[in-house]
Amino acid sequence: MKIEIKNISKSFGELKANSEIKISINEGIHALLGENGAGKSTLVKIISGQITPDSGEIVIDNSKLLLGSPKESIKGGVGLLNQDPLDFGNLSILESFLVGIKDKNPFRNLSQTSNSISKLFKKYNLNFDFSQRTNSLSIGERQQVELIRLLYNGAKIIILDEPTSAFSLEQKKMMFQTLRTLSNEGIIIIFVSHKLDEVIEICDSGTILKAGKVVKSIRKPFKTEQIIEAMFENTKNDTLELVQTSSNEKFQINFEKTDLKKQQNSFFQKDFQYGSVIGIAGLQGSYNDLFVKNFFTHELSSTQIVLESKKKMSEKLFYYMPADRIERGLFSELSVLEHYGL
Repeated sequence: MKIEIKNISKSFGELKANSEIKISINEGIHALLGENGAGKSTLVKIISGQITPDSGEIVIDNSKLLLGSPKESIKGGVGLLNQDPLDFGNLSILESFLVGIKDKNPFRNLSQTSNSISKLFKKYNLNFDFSQRTNSLSIGERQQVELIRLLYNGAKIIILDEPTSAFSLEQKKMMFQTLRTLSNEGIIIIFVSHKLDEVIEICDSGTILKAGKVVKSIRKPFKTEQIIEAMFENTKNDTLELVQTSSNEKFQINFEKTDLKKQQNSFFQKDFQYGSVIGIAGLQGSYNDLFVKNFFTHELSSTQIVLESKKKMSEKLFYYMPADRIERGLFSELSVLEHYGL
């Protein structure tokens, strides 16, 4: 398998997002690196057919790809796993695999389809109940399911756009094992990430973009200093002086949750100082997310906040950014301005 990106350019008005980009990948896991605004997202959208470039071409196994068509990119073997999964939340896992399938009547062979999918999940050591609704899964689990769906649909070149942003350590370990297996099977992986430690751990080669241009091609063994220098060379060096807070103001959280089924109470009490960064850790299945959500709901729980300062309870003390920002953090039908008015 080989993909050649030849002289790809794309402008949005006066902004040159991609300029004469040339990349050739014929094996392994290839990193696509660059700071925000370097042109990575535009290039990914061009490869996956979402955007038509102004000039240039993409060749896959000596066949020129028809650009600007997601259908043609999929036909050419390109699969894209977005940072925010583009799946179907109201469908079961099995039903989501039937969307876009080549068979005109996929329900006719539902049992056969289920068996084929099951074999793929087992091959990559993933265990899911196919009757589960997709929106009941965590973001990391949805990413895992979506990766298998890409493979089921015949993807030979898989683009991963910040794939581990919502992964637990266990999920990331499993994902990396899967990527190595896929690479050994001849599938090309394009790994888009800001996390240099992950790039160094998993990738075989890479391309660094800056201001829409290729500034450096790299291969293992990587040197972190060289990557950082290429990404940020000639970037204005703005530094912030960090000042340790001298405030002694504290607040106390008394958290009590009642399990109505087990008739059990759990209690948590802790003092926190303003200006601190507090980590909440736990293995997958420890319900860290549910613990945090209980600060914003009174369902089956009672949360009391005791302040040792002049701050009033009426002030907004807590803000919550969910892992699933698209489904639970935003209102897609509202404008950016309307969001700020909420």
